[in-house]
Amino acid sequence: MRRLYRYITVTVVAAFLASLLTGTAISSAHPPEEEYEVLFFHKTTGFRHDSIPAALTAVQELGAEHGFTVTQTQDASVFTDDGLARFEA
Repeated sequence: MRRLYRYITVTVVAAFLASLLTGTAISSAHPPEEEYEVLFFHKTTGFRHDSIPAALTAVQELGAEHGFTVTQTQDASVFTDDGLARFEA
């Protein structure tokens, strides 16, 4: 189960960063018509890596630059159709 959470977390972060690098993210030169929300999920069990707060700050800074808000949670119950419906990434 731990590997599954780790895999999901890495996959979500990698996909988000890949979208920024490939230009599919909104350019700061063209502000979005309306803001959108990104989910930052960071639940851990046992060991808690020190880089999580820095990663959250980096994503929040990207949000400020590219016109999205970041909602952070450690609550895995958000992973339902209804729970994820409000997020774009």
